[in-house]
Amino acid sequence: MVTSNDYELELYNGDQGLVLFAVSPSGLQRKQVVFPARAGQWRAIPSHRLESKIELGYAQTIHRSQGPQFNVTALLVENVCSRELLYTGITRTSRGVVIREAPAS
Repeated sequence: MVTSNDYELELYNGDQGLVLFAVSPSGLQRKQVVFPARAGQWRAIPSHRLESKIELGYAQTIHRSQGPQFNVTALLVENVCSRELLYTGITRTSRGVVIREAPAS
């Protein structure tokens, strides 16, 4: 997940991509970060250009998820979750949402 805007690369805070290894014709492996582009296309950016601007994004807080849209969202909520945060979490999804209460610690 991109953590800061990069106008030159047209990547913005919250954009999500996949880290993949691409093999060149000479057999050299290079780590690439692949992002969705227009019209169902993908674009690859060498990972060294993004090292200070990306972090793992397998789970996010509701605050961090404001803006992007996801196909399916799973929310793990505590009893102190506000109505506004719950609304934000639910409205991030286009197809479905699963809501579970966080286990007591």
